[in-house]
Amino acid sequence: MATVGDQLKEPEVGWRRYDDTHIGLKYTGTWTTPSPSNTGYYGGSIRVTSRAVDNNYVTFSFFGTKLRVISDFYEHRHSDNAITIDGVTETYSAFRAVGSPSLQQSIVYEKTGLPLAFHTVTIATGHNRINFTLDAIDIDETGYLSGYALTAPETGWRRHDNKDSKLTYTGTWGTWVSTSYYSGEVTASNVVGSKAKFVFKGTKLRIIDERHTNRSKVSKVTIDGVSEVLENYGAQLQQTLAYEKTGLVDDVHYVEVEIMDANYVGIDAIDIDDTGYLLAQVGQQLTAPK
Repeated sequence: MATVGDQLKEPEVGWRRYDDTHIGLKYTGTWTTPSPSNTGYYGGSIRVTSRAVDNNYVTFSFFGTKLRVISDFYEHRHSDNAITIDGVTETYSAFRAVGSPSLQQSIVYEKTGLPLAFHTVTIATGHNRINFTLDAIDIDETGYLSGYALTAPETGWRRHDNKDSKLTYTGTWGTWVSTSYYSGEVTASNVVGSKAKFVFKGTKLRIIDERHTNRSKVSKVTIDGVSEVLENYGAQLQQTLAYEKTGLVDDVHYVEVEIMDANYVGIDAIDIDDTGYLLAQVGQQLTAPK
């Protein structure tokens, strides 16, 4: 098993990697991407701060239990970078002895043993050398980045709107209309026990909702009888990735979203495999064969 200081060009078994270019990583301050691309970096690129200045940081949220920061060790890199996970701050170093060559795609920081939950991360650049770099991050293989806008399905995914006739809503649900929502509206509820149900054929699922401070932190998604937390609490942002599940068996799956407290859960859309499909259930109108 690799440890901090090791070069790691691909994620180990049990981990998945997100490149520095992923839309779930939000950069604040002055950042650059060196050109031309460099095959020594993961995906051919790396994000760099131009100088040791204040207010350069990157933030992201993820669901999982562990995190690795992938970057390069080099003589110009800070040794006093600050990483804050759920309000707890630590420092880490990417400095390598003067005169030593750069060691690219290396583990510069690792945190394991976090509770299986949503975590908020901020990485702030240090000040005691020249600059800071970020090449990628690794998290649990079954985890995912969350809380970022995804206004269209990514390659390999297909989107179904909240109004799709194969989605069933029970209990009390309302509809909110805005051009900021996918196809112009979102279906949401804050009534405990209300449920949204659907059945799909495929291997993966995403739920798209509006992130808001009125969103629940404790509601749940149940797939084939196995439940996980659904949380989309935070600063308002429409069409965000609220939940993701990948690695399912390529088969039929039964999904239920249940309201667990007096805060809202919304269904703006759902994404599944681009080769998958939703299935009609008994009692639903089916105007044409599928």
